[in-house]
Amino acid sequence: MPASSRSAELLLASFLVFIITVNAWQGEQHWNSGEHQKISSHSSNSGRYTTTEKSATVSVNDYVVTAENGSSKCLLLRAGLQLQLPYVTIQNRNQSAFVTVPANVSSYSGECGDDENILTVRFNDYYQVALTFTKGEANCKTFLSAVALTYSVTARDFWEAAYPILDTKKTISAVNLTKFSTPVSSSFVCIVELPVKLADGHFLYFSELHVQSFRSSNTTSFARAERCNEQLTQLFPIVIGCSIVGLVVVIVVGYFVTRRQNQTITYERI
Repeated sequence: MPASSRSAELLLASFLVFIITVNAWQGEQHWNSGEHQKISSHSSNSGRYTTTEKSATVSVNDYVVTAENGSSKCLLLRAGLQLQLPYVTIQNRNQSAFVTVPANVSSYSGECGDDENILTVRFNDYYQVALTFTKGEANCKTFLSAVALTYSVTARDFWEAAYPILDTKKTISAVNLTKFSTPVSSSFVCIVELPVKLADGHFLYFSELHVQSFRSSNTTSFARAERCNEQLTQLFPIVIGCSIVGLVVVIVVGYFVTRRQNQTITYERI
């Protein structure tokens, strides 16, 4: 078979592999996006903090928890936080409300314990989220071990809710978690959105997360970061794509070199 034909076939095969890889990755991202991953800007309804669709932009805030004696800042957390809150409408339909922690939130507190570091964030009048970080076995790892959510179902934010659940206070939690696991003295970073599933269909979403717990330093600088697997998964198609492009370049260069050699041989014979 002529060299030019072989090169053309290899080029076509490389292009097909690239298309298949990209399509498979896009399908996986769609599958992982979840049932309620609609994207929209914040509702324009005056006075309401919730929307019926997931917000495309989430404000990223910095939280610092300091020990009572001021000796250390045991917990640093930078993230955008968004809640998904399911409820039943007056039409007896299942609906979800989404609420984000606003920018520059200042109402938060924390605890620096030997076994637990806790951050509690309060916002939008009726919402409170408590994050508990724990050390693992042999004190080698730290991770998010529990989330406690408290909020009120008000007519302001749940305007379609059925009357029996209006003006009720809900407490939702998730325990025995091992989220954002990282070695002690290291931080955990992830630029992609990370969902944490709570009870009864509730979710807490972390965006642009960077966290470090059980710190002994009094500075606000994060230690060396461990990156999340989800972020590496997103980079995989890029690596594959670059590899395929490199292969295509090699094939094209080889094709022209082979063609030039064949032309030289033909010229010498003439």
